[in-house]
Amino acid sequence: MKKNIENELPKIRVKLRDDKPLNAEGKYTLNYMVRFEGKTIKKPTGLYIEEKNWNKKKETVLGSLNDTSKAMKTYSMTLASKIILN
Repeated sequence: MKKNIENELPKIRVKLRDDKPLNAEGKYTLNYMVRFEGKTIKKPTGLYIEEKNWNKKKETVLGSLNDTSKAMKTYSMTLASKIILN
């Protein structure tokens, strides 16, 4: 059975870009990986984090960084809205 991508909602996940160089503060960048209509789009979050504060298995910020986590959720919703409306 073929998947109908017309009715597909965007899937957004966050990826720690440990394949990229650290910034001046010794932190990695976080990127959104948006999957929509069969395409994957990478968008920077503008947020940086130390690798020790990242849960690789769950792809989330560890609990002690609530401000970063809240910022990611807010930006995710904004990004999803823009993708759906364009």
